[in-house]
Amino acid sequence: MAKSLEDSEGVYFVPSFSGLQAPLNDPCACASFMGLKPSTSKYHLVRAILESIAFRNKQLYELMQKEIHIPVTKIRADGGVCKNSFVMQMTADLINESIDRPVHVDMSCLGAASLAGLAVGFWTDKEELKKLRQSEMVFKPQKKWQEYEMSMENWVKAVKRSMNWYHKT
Repeated sequence: MAKSLEDSEGVYFVPSFSGLQAPLNDPCACASFMGLKPSTSKYHLVRAILESIAFRNKQLYELMQKEIHIPVTKIRADGGVCKNSFVMQMTADLINESIDRPVHVDMSCLGAASLAGLAVGFWTDKEELKKLRQSEMVFKPQKKWQEYEMSMENWVKAVKRSMNWYHKT
């Protein structure tokens, strides 16, 4: 649905169901759609939701770059959202880095099992575990992040309008 449109036609989604986390940290922010028009379709809503994930990824990436001062050598995605190729490609474009998606995306379970296996001697070392990870796809930047600059600025404006919506109880 998202790929069938050129853009979200000015519709933005703020994914703050439980407030906003870093870098804004506002527990009183609300989730919202902004920029709805009579011509807005469910396709625009879906695209706006997926774009919001990629915009958040860019925010977090920039915060990491600013705070951690460790050069990024490889980006690997896992978890349910990485199954969405639209989000992964847009994130790769926005951060101008390749993103490696594994064959098996449920890495939390695999991580726990790996640690347990190391602890009991099932695997001898981390190098043995690294060989088990297989890439399913690598998303390489295809667009310049500047092509999204206006949309990201408008999304940030929508995020700011969603802040301090609820009163603290």
